[in-house]
Amino acid sequence: MPFLTSELQFGRSGAAPSSNDSLTTRPSRQRFLTRLRPVLDRMQEIGDTCTVLLLAIDRFPFLADALGADVERLILKIDQRLRVLLPETTEVVGLAVDELGLIVEGPGGSNALAEHLLAALRRPFDIGGRRISVRARLGVAHGDGGTSAADLLRDADLALYEASRREEGFTVFDTAIRSESRDLFQLECDLHGAIERRELRLFYQPVVALESAEIVELEAVLQWAHPEQGLLSTERVETVARQAGLSAFIHHWMLQEACRQLTVWRRDYATAEGLQISLPVGAEQLLSAAFVGEVRQQLERTGLLPGDLKLTVTEGARIERSTAAMATISGLQDLGVGFHLGRFGTRANGLGYLRQAWNEALRIDRSFISALTHDPVQAEIVRSLIRLGHELGICVVAEGVEEAAQLEVLGRLGCDRAQGALFSLPLEASEVPPALLGRYDQPQLTGWLEKLFREIAGLAEPRAVPALRFAG
Repeated sequence: MPFLTSELQFGRSGAAPSSNDSLTTRPSRQRFLTRLRPVLDRMQEIGDTCTVLLLAIDRFPFLADALGADVERLILKIDQRLRVLLPETTEVVGLAVDELGLIVEGPGGSNALAEHLLAALRRPFDIGGRRISVRARLGVAHGDGGTSAADLLRDADLALYEASRREEGFTVFDTAIRSESRDLFQLECDLHGAIERRELRLFYQPVVALESAEIVELEAVLQWAHPEQGLLSTERVETVARQAGLSAFIHHWMLQEACRQLTVWRRDYATAEGLQISLPVGAEQLLSAAFVGEVRQQLERTGLLPGDLKLTVTEGARIERSTAAMATISGLQDLGVGFHLGRFGTRANGLGYLRQAWNEALRIDRSFISALTHDPVQAEIVRSLIRLGHELGICVVAEGVEEAAQLEVLGRLGCDRAQGALFSLPLEASEVPPALLGRYDQPQLTGWLEKLFREIAGLAEPRAVPALRFAG
């Protein structure tokens, strides 16, 4: 007879845990596989498929710490709420204190079920007079009688990992995910020696003040010259570094290298005297009490002033409620280091972070700028962001400007600064001095900028514009 197991309480089924169970892994995955194998056998007999869903509760240690003994009440309420959504034939096994394994017979409805489960958890729970919302991730994998239980569980694990990496509610496994997982694992192995082999490189992209046409900043952009896969993007390197536990180490190298390079340019080129440099700062750094001392040490070693360095926060969501991160930011501000809010408008950094007092500038994500000239809604969003930034006294930078028409619109909207391929692609340090530090004479640069502004304004005759130069 179809039955609904009573193990939604994360392992509280009353059955004795096996010898390899622990507080956070009861019942074990072996028990899940024991439940899954006969289901797969039955599906093979009737020519049908089944679905495995792995549900993991986000931030469960945080919830447990915040709620104390009341976390038991939360677990019971999660149990009650999810139970009514599951088909009667669903097998449910607690894999950990914050993870469930579900076995659903039949091929249909798994995506809808995943959406319903996540939506049910998002509705606030009333726990001791407090309203608690629970976020979760789901990995979904389909199998039939030809699929082994171990392989199906592994596929669901990979899908759950991918959902977390993509910051999606749920992800359905496909073969591309397995290939991506293997590629990422190999890259993690390769990354460990990349710095010693001098494969990691910093590129530098100018940030231009639109009113004065001054290059006021160079943003340091990390790329990896992989010997087999070629030049890997910043996003790719960040993903691999995070999974390999190397983010803090690589960001330390970036800070050291960027400060050293700015010192070299200032030594060799008087035009670089007023130039500032910016680079991303990760959550791991801001959560470290040692990071303030690390920055101070680099500034003292290179002779740079704190105001020469700007740190771009790209993961506001990960530090939002961290007292440790706020203490680090406060210490760096006291030192005189400035902060920018990067990837603004994405899930990583939204409107909520504008209220933070440490923001000196917001960098509008390139996804908004790319649609600026052909999507009225996006244009209105950009207009609103620029206006809001100015009302809060924050400098606004547009990222990813690639077309003169985009620059024209940004100029009319009053955007303060811009960067992107329209001005320059990211350049290796050896390329920056010839292009931007004085080996091109100013008339050539002025002529280039005049041509650009003529195209923007549609003018037949040149108009006087300032030369493209460094702030000094």
